[in-house]
Amino acid sequence: MFLLEIGANRPTGELPDSVGNLSTNMKYFITNYNSITGRIPEGIGNLVNLQFAEMNNNLFEGPIPDSFGRLKKLNQLYLSGNKFSGSIPSSIGKLQMLNVLALFDNKLSGEIPPSLGSCPLQQLDISYNNLTGSIPKELFSSTLSGSLHLDHNFFNWDSTA
Repeated sequence: MFLLEIGANRPTGELPDSVGNLSTNMKYFITNYNSITGRIPEGIGNLVNLQFAEMNNNLFEGPIPDSFGRLKKLNQLYLSGNKFSGSIPSSIGKLQMLNVLALFDNKLSGEIPPSLGSCPLQQLDISYNNLTGSIPKELFSSTLSGSLHLDHNFFNWDSTA
């Protein structure tokens, strides 16, 4: 098992594009509580055996990479406390082992992708963003069994959904 943990070391700068060239045997990727800036490289999707990614409380910005949808073994994804913008990638809905998705305290906008209802989520926290639209009924027909945090967004209540 390969683990990379550089949490709470305060490195600055951007994650290099070569992050996708790290071992495909990596299961844990932890960079929380640092000052990493810029975008997460699309190459992150090359870490095909990744099960746990925790990248909370950095200064990441831009969109969340679609390539996270290639991480079929991913069980927990934590990207909270950054400056991500744009929408939640619908490709995350392809993750058939994803139990925890934490995207709170970012600048995400747009609607919640209905595809998230395909994940076996036990916890979903997308609070403190700029999300809009109605809450997809697919979320409620999923296996969501733990917690659902949607507060501090701009959702509307669609009684026909």
